[in-house]
Amino acid sequence: MNSVTATSREVNSFVHEETLPLKSTDVHSYDTIEEDRLKGVTSILDESNDISTTYFQLLRDNVNYRYYWLSYVANHMGEWMTYLASISLIQDITLRNSIGNTTDRVNTLISILILVKLLPNVFFMPLGGVLADQYDRRKVQVTLDLTCSLLVLLFLTAAYCESIILLYLATFLQECFSGLYIPSNSAMLPMLANDSDSELQKATTLSGLTWSLMAAIGSSTGGLLVAVFGVQGCFMIDSLTYLISATLLAYRVEGTFVATEEEKKKQKKRASSITITRTTTNGCAVNNGGSDVFWTNAEFHAAIQHEEHQCIVDGGTDDDGDLTPEQQSQWSMFLYGLRFAFVDSPMVGCYALLKGTAALAFGATDVLNVSFSARGTEDNPSLTSFKLGALFGCVGIGCIIGSVLCDMLVALSRPLTIVRLCLTGFLLISLGCLTMGLFPDHFVCICLSGVVRSTGSSLVWINSVLLLQKYSPPILLGRVQSIDVASALLGEAISAMGGGLLMDNAGISPEQLSILLACISIGWFVFWSPFLACKTPKVPFSSDS
Repeated sequence: MNSVTATSREVNSFVHEETLPLKSTDVHSYDTIEEDRLKGVTSILDESNDISTTYFQLLRDNVNYRYYWLSYVANHMGEWMTYLASISLIQDITLRNSIGNTTDRVNTLISILILVKLLPNVFFMPLGGVLADQYDRRKVQVTLDLTCSLLVLLFLTAAYCESIILLYLATFLQECFSGLYIPSNSAMLPMLANDSDSELQKATTLSGLTWSLMAAIGSSTGGLLVAVFGVQGCFMIDSLTYLISATLLAYRVEGTFVATEEEKKKQKKRASSITITRTTTNGCAVNNGGSDVFWTNAEFHAAIQHEEHQCIVDGGTDDDGDLTPEQQSQWSMFLYGLRFAFVDSPMVGCYALLKGTAALAFGATDVLNVSFSARGTEDNPSLTSFKLGALFGCVGIGCIIGSVLCDMLVALSRPLTIVRLCLTGFLLISLGCLTMGLFPDHFVCICLSGVVRSTGSSLVWINSVLLLQKYSPPILLGRVQSIDVASALLGEAISAMGGGLLMDNAGISPEQLSILLACISIGWFVFWSPFLACKTPKVPFSSDS
């Protein structure tokens, strides 16, 4: 009887070996196989529940993310108001002082403001990336929020003294702190997503959507507040928003957000979840946390090498003496981030440059918005401010559309779709700039062109973030994203400064500059398409890997 039972189990085991993938190390018994099958069904059901995650459910169920999001809202609302108030202050000062030909100087002065606003981020963001990977990301943000709230005194002094130099200084200091802030803010997001690709995608898209809403509401409201309360009122509101942001992060977001501890947990989870289920002559099927992925032998060996390499980075070998990021110099940490992005995984480096190349096309559009908003209303500053707020509001609307398109079309399981949406963004940027150049005398057309252009920039911005979060190890995410955003800000600064100088000193009209920007965007689309449209990095790093 026992021999019959044993034979029966062997037959059952043989049947299941033919129909189910087997581990290369052993042969499952019938009971073990049935248990694995039940786990597979449970995994599928869990994945199904993940997909059904909505924005409301995300904000309702994930308390930490909810208060992180509210902090994000407060922070960015104030920034847009200050930006509009600063532009209005420059216009008022130049018109009031009437030094030389002020109409020819305004574009350059505003370009300098944009340059001063962007360049500190370029230089301080890599350091911010190191801070994000070395210290508690929440505490870094709280400290910087409190520091920025004190800068209102310098902004108010600039307005009282009617000093553009002081305004530049206040903006410079504010953006230095912002450069340190952004990497911690961005790198903290995946740590709030509860190891879920679906939740990470929703959280990232919602953050982009929120930025767009703040661009639309903050800029439009900023134009109105300048007329009602003056620029001083906008500066004081900005200070208040920093305090609100710091309070929410300090007292409502719970937990410790240190990259090294998070990575160690993920390494253990990754080591326990990856199993080889079937070997073939060409490769192996790998089960990574419930989802089957087929890798070639070369890809599998690359994955093993990556695991060993990550172990070295985390201090997991006998040779390195349990090295941690705190024991590395900040410069060596930054250089390692560069090496990972551009040597070890060059496709990730390409993704990190997508924003920067797109920014070369859309960066000068802020200067164009100022020029087009002043047409026909040079003697009516209030109406000019209202039109400028409307144009920036259209930018926010376009970014909202881009965020919605990302939510509808993007799936982290289909990375090529994400890449192709980025490339589509370059085409939309070109179309928007071309429309602005061809129909400059119709304010409605200018507004519509802003919607189209910013839809494209939103597609590039959000999808490039998703690609970096998918393919970057968490311990390096702060540094990789600092490279990404720094390149975007550098491209935007070059574009804005170049656009202002070309209009004021080279005699190029706003229409001609718009067409030039359209050509730049098309050029980058042609450049990136052969590299990115048909392939992704060999070894994927999901958000929970």
